Amino acid sequence: MLKVLGSMLILLASVGFGFQIQMDLRNHLRLLYDIRKLLLDIVNETAYTMDPMEVVLEHAIHSRNPYLNEICKEMGEGLQKKERGCGQELWHCLLYTSPSPRD
Repeated sequence: MLKVLGSMLILLASVGFGFQIQMDLRNHLRLLYDIRKLLLDIVNETAYTMDPMEVVLEHAIHSRNPYLNEICKEMGEGLQKKERGCGQELWHCLLYTSPSPRD
């Protein structure tokens, strides 16, 4: 009887663990999708407005994820404080990490 009860507890724990992993994976995939969309929005906004990268990051970009919005704002403020010009290094980074039109 104890073996059956132990086996049932192990089975229930395994199902609960599997469910937790599935939820974590779903959350991580959602975050990756938000990051991809944010990067595409940054590239498109910069190309469309021709504004410096620090202006686009600090004011024009908005994501569904407030954490990503805060990161963009901090990056924009950091670029302005360092007076790195138009954020050319960041632009090249975004340009070469964004998906090509063939993707």
